[in-house]
Amino acid sequence: MRSLGGDRVLRESVGRVLRTAQLEEVPQCTLDLRPALRPAFRLMPNVMQPADRGMTAPPTRWHSQDGRDNALALQVNNPGAFDALAEIDALGHRILTKTFEDVVASMERLVGIAMLRRAVTLFVGFRHLLEASSIEPAKLVARALFETTLAFRYLVHGGRRKVDLFTPSSRNMRETRAKYYYVAAERGKIYGRRGLLDGRGSRRKIPRKLRRQLEREIDKEATRLRRDFPSQWKTFGPLRFGIPGKKSFYFDTRNWYEFGFRSGSVKSVRALAVRLGWVREYELLYTSFSGIMHPRGISHDIKVMDAGAEVFHPYMAEAFGILGVFAGNWQLLILAAATKAYSPESLPDVQGIAAKVGPLLDAVDTSFPEGFI
Repeated sequence: MRSLGGDRVLRESVGRVLRTAQLEEVPQCTLDLRPALRPAFRLMPNVMQPADRGMTAPPTRWHSQDGRDNALALQVNNPGAFDALAEIDALGHRILTKTFEDVVASMERLVGIAMLRRAVTLFVGFRHLLEASSIEPAKLVARALFETTLAFRYLVHGGRRKVDLFTPSSRNMRETRAKYYYVAAERGKIYGRRGLLDGRGSRRKIPRKLRRQLEREIDKEATRLRRDFPSQWKTFGPLRFGIPGKKSFYFDTRNWYEFGFRSGSVKSVRALAVRLGWVREYELLYTSFSGIMHPRGISHDIKVMDAGAEVFHPYMAEAFGILGVFAGNWQLLILAAATKAYSPESLPDVQGIAAKVGPLLDAVDTSFPEGFI
């Protein structure tokens, strides 16, 4: 077993961000979306409550007994770590609820709340997977949470390498970044529709009615984006299909965060991680977990030895500690940024939870097994 040196640096950065700070006077948002979005948390209509089906408890279905045993042993042996994850999870839900109590009247708030909801949702899944000793799938969620950390950090603070709760966050700059984020995503949807119409990747014929519908959607959406976001549309450039004499492409060549850096020097997630000071985590965790996301190699599943091969159990609990510490601290950094930009009244809550879970996470064994990367 080896110790990952980056966990110390991560803990220090979390401590720096969450050190005691005074609440700042945050200017009220004067921008408006028509119509403004009113707060509402709801279940999707197709979600049924247990009583609707006459159920009083979940049905009993097959589960791996090894998985059950591992899950129980993991929680019995690491109560502090699971207490910390639960506290961070609860904090995320509280902040998400508070940020959506007011009318959503700006693009930066709309995107910020959406990204915060993504982070809270990812952490919910991560926590449940760890509680079930399903560590390998948790690596994929941790990978997604890391990229969300980078995106949220950039949305709130731009390209600053070191931030804390004293670091100012300009609402106007957040608005600009949010517009690029939104326009990039909406253009991606247009490319997806156009690619479907042009038979990209498939020769299946599209029914005429559906074809007309998709074409109308493309025209309507492109017109709206050009009208409402002229600067962002101009910067991304014309859509890269349907240009006479040129080959059609169905993607933009630039990412939404490129425009915040001079000469477009940040062109990838890795470049963003480098700029924000997270390249070690990117190389050790994000890149290595690509071998799980995109099947590549055998080291995540089998260990080859002189005497034969060892197949890892699906519920193998190794790497629980390092994953829990990194994901927990990433989530704290996201929540700190969300507090700074969208819920300054939550600052005492964030600092109190950080002080409470810090010693619990510090006590976790962050060594990692051979073949982890």
